[in-house]
Amino acid sequence: ERVFTMEDGGMLLSKREMDATLEAESVPHLVLQCLGNAMRCPHGFGRASDSALASLLETLFLLAASADSHVALALLKEAAAILKRNHRLHTLLDVDGGLFGLGGITDRAVSVVWQLLPLTHSLAPWPAKVGKGLVATVRSRRALLADLFPSRDSRAWMEGEFPQHVAALLEAPVP
Repeated sequence: ERVFTMEDGGMLLSKREMDATLEAESVPHLVLQCLGNAMRCPHGFGRASDSALASLLETLFLLAASADSHVALALLKEAAAILKRNHRLHTLLDVDGGLFGLGGITDRAVSVVWQLLPLTHSLAPWPAKVGKGLVATVRSRRALLADLFPSRDSRAWMEGEFPQHVAALLEAPVP
């Protein structure tokens, strides 16, 4: 069966096929699924694991900076949620970064500001908005991440990529 089918001039979505396709063929979905499972495990990232979380966040921001804009938003949403919950990691949002004992004898500073810089200059509107507003939103106690991202759920955002492209084609003039 197909994920999307055209019937009577409209498009139908098979939720079961969409879930199966994302599970089997989407690397970003797999990364988000692994991240969700790791964050639910109380032994994986406890209170003493700031260095592990700092390294994880640095990797997520590097992936987001190099991914296409649709995948970048899903990764940034998850990374921002982790940062918002862990106040001790807010030094990652400084240019100088924070020292988290990642380098063995000599510590290296970890910062995600440099990965946000290319996103602020993105031609796509959503990554540019997130790149410009993420630091202030994470540090603020009153600002909500939901105001910064187009979708509350990263999985729903990933599922909506193809319909967004098709919807844009429907607005194009007929040649």
